[in-house]
Amino acid sequence: LAFNPAFDVLLGAEPLPEEDMRAFTDFIETIVFQPNPHRNLDNGLPETLGSGSPRAGESYFRNTSFSVPAIGQSLRCTDCHSHPTGVFARSGYRITQDTSLDIVQPMKVPQLRSVYQKNYFDNEPGAESLAGFGFEHDGVRATIAQAHTGPRFESIQDNETVINNLTAFLMCFDTGTVPAVGYTRTITSDTVDDPEIVAEWELLIDLASQKIDLIVHGKIGDTPVSYLYAGKRVQYKSDRSDTGFMTHANLVAEIRNGATVTLMGVPLGSGQRMALDRDEDGILNGDEL
Repeated sequence: LAFNPAFDVLLGAEPLPEEDMRAFTDFIETIVFQPNPHRNLDNGLPETLGSGSPRAGESYFRNTSFSVPAIGQSLRCTDCHSHPTGVFARSGYRITQDTSLDIVQPMKVPQLRSVYQKNYFDNEPGAESLAGFGFEHDGVRATIAQAHTGPRFESIQDNETVINNLTAFLMCFDTGTVPAVGYTRTITSDTVDDPEIVAEWELLIDLASQKIDLIVHGKIGDTPVSYLYAGKRVQYKSDRSDTGFMTHANLVAEIRNGATVTLMGVPLGSGQRMALDRDEDGILNGDEL
């Protein structure tokens, strides 16, 4: 909403009507970040990533102060980049003055949820990059390690262990969307009793109804089937009213007898549409056949 004056002051046009800005704001606030692929399926941190420890990096990020000669004091990473987004938000979104740090003009403290997407950039002369945007406001720092140089990080920029651990943690920074969203696993009679598959299915069930919806698509015999995990009774609601519910035990038995199904974690609240009623007209997909 505070951006509306830019249409006048920067672009020379009229500010947009307040109702339009509010509608646009409401829409933008429905958009979420995609899952960070470096995190575990349960959204935990891996033991290692690259040459560092994400857990050690998080501990340093949250708890350890380091000297910042440019401002003559010590800070923790979280003094500027607070959780959960990495934006300083305890007293409103913070604008850091150029006189405080080695920056060319006042800058908003950046969020950190997309850092992992910016890291694969090569700014050497003649280099070609297939991904990555670099860091700072102009991409002048190609990697997270390079971003930890200069007056802001003078006291730690030569500490390889700290930089590797911070890099590992930032590459795993939580985006607010669990990695189980979009995760798929196809299960057949050959794999249904595999301990790894069993544990993975149980984890998806644990996450369902809390952080994701869990849907199932497949075939039983020649019949296409679709289910939505329906809660603590370990039942799956069918997209056919004459089927009703399928228990977990019965679904596993069908797979052992030759059925093939694919599990998918989907955004919380979207399971009904994605599994049972695609056009949201109140008639189940299977009944419409």
